[in-house]
Amino acid sequence: MPDLTAAEVRALVDAVPHWHHVMRFPHGVVSPGAYDPRELFSHLDLPPDLRGKRVLDVGTRDGFFAFECERRGAEVVAVDYADMELTGFGAARRIYGSQVEYVQANVYDLDPDRLGAFDVVLFLGVLYHLRHPLLALDRLRPLCRSLLVVESLVCDARFFTGFETSEPLTLLAPRLADLPVAQFLPVGRFHSDATNKWVPNVAALRALLADALFAPGPAHTWGDRALVHARPVDDPVTRRWVTMDRGLQKRGS
Repeated sequence: MPDLTAAEVRALVDAVPHWHHVMRFPHGVVSPGAYDPRELFSHLDLPPDLRGKRVLDVGTRDGFFAFECERRGAEVVAVDYADMELTGFGAARRIYGSQVEYVQANVYDLDPDRLGAFDVVLFLGVLYHLRHPLLALDRLRPLCRSLLVVESLVCDARFFTGFETSEPLTLLAPRLADLPVAQFLPVGRFHSDATNKWVPNVAALRALLADALFAPGPAHTWGDRALVHARPVDDPVTRRWVTMDRGLQKRGS
């Protein structure tokens, strides 16, 4: 870790236009942020020793999860659509003296030929912001060789019925609670965050993973969030439909 003074650390933190993660740095310097990610990290249930493992953090933003995995010994690649200087990632990497690689890319464009394969792929707080969530999972599948950790907003406990008003799905439509459904949020109609798009229930989240050739484990839920560990699988029937969806069908295929 670089030998930076308290004033130098504070100056780097203050120069960031917006922090998403509350992050703790040397000399007791703490960044502002929208939320403290330490609780979510505890839910990931990752091994304390990640030495020899490659980790991909998709939607890294300020990099909290990427840096925590690096502290556990992993080789980490962090991906986000935003320029690094628009987030706190660059400042945090300098303060920590980190070797995490930052890649500016859209999740739909991720390519194993460029990035390689990873033992652990983190996909935290991203899926429900996407216009094409199943496509994103399809893109992650060839990058993941062991474990995908997905965390998302879900609509089981909070199905929107008006602007920032909601009811539990079990009360609103009990027969739908265990069926794979997702709520679409048109811009400005149900939620103040216009980037929220598709919000699955837990059944739909697990079904999306299965359709993208992952074997989903049980969901861990709290409030309106859910987290699922999933393992890559190769089911020939599902793979055939995935392949057909990507191109044209030829005679005999």
